[in-house]
Amino acid sequence: MRFLLIYLSFASLFLASCRDASELYPPTSIEIMDPVRHYYPVVQGEKFEININIKNTGKHFLKITDVQTSCGCMAVDKNAIGLIRTGEIGTIRIVNDSKKNIGYVKHFIKIYGNIPDGEAEVIFDYNVVPDALYTPDYEEIYSKDNKSRETRRQKYYTDQ
Repeated sequence: MRFLLIYLSFASLFLASCRDASELYPPTSIEIMDPVRHYYPVVQGEKFEININIKNTGKHFLKITDVQTSCGCMAVDKNAIGLIRTGEIGTIRIVNDSKKNIGYVKHFIKIYGNIPDGEAEVIFDYNVVPDALYTPDYEEIYSKDNKSRETRRQKYYTDQ
């Protein structure tokens, strides 16, 4: 009985000391540079990097808690996610691998954090074209890592 009382008192102290996450990071406003992008065509199997610049325009720290992509062909650099001070610009880096796609491709990236709506969205699209000299089948594309085609592409255009 004594241990139960001690346990309950520690549990109540622990629960009373918990703070709500919204108190630690109150909502702040953000500005995403070019949230709708149209990339130029890429050759199938080519990897390119997508940099999403986010400016904290609010009065509090911006805490990005998660970044979700609409396709498994994109890898998010989790080290780039963190706190962004007021007035500063943070960058989310994503590497996109066009190995598994062909034709018109449209992707969505959801960014979660202490944003007023809880989430923000970036939309981008591009066309994947097969190599004109040789058209390999899916298994060849998937198993081959062609490092010579790996490039850094940040050239895109917007609707505005």
